[in-house]
Amino acid sequence: MFRARICGIALALLAVFAITAHGAIITNVVESGGYNDVDTIPAKWTGQTWTITAANKPFTGAAVGNQYTVLPFGSGVPAFVDRNHRYFDDTPNNLPVPAYLSGLEYIMSGNDNRENANYR
Repeated sequence: MFRARICGIALALLAVFAITAHGAIITNVVESGGYNDVDTIPAKWTGQTWTITAANKPFTGAAVGNQYTVLPFGSGVPAFVDRNHRYFDDTPNNLPVPAYLSGLEYIMSGNDNRENANYR
């Protein structure tokens, strides 16, 4: 178990360095039509690091004040900046995260904007 965890961490770091070495595709995100409250966390994208401001968001165990860097897309990555939801392989139904998306960049938006029809 320990060896598998170390391998997983090493692969995640390798993926981040690979994106950095080849240049990012996503370099900026502009949101409009959503909430802009004091506690609104703006969208983040692969390679971007921010300080966590809400416990257990975007993942279980996330502590306020710690740093989080968005990893490349794959099974287990957080879906939103403001909710503890993740993308996972659906192993029982043989539905893995598509291979053509694994390891690529992605954007984590805020789930708070889900009911804003004008959110872009």
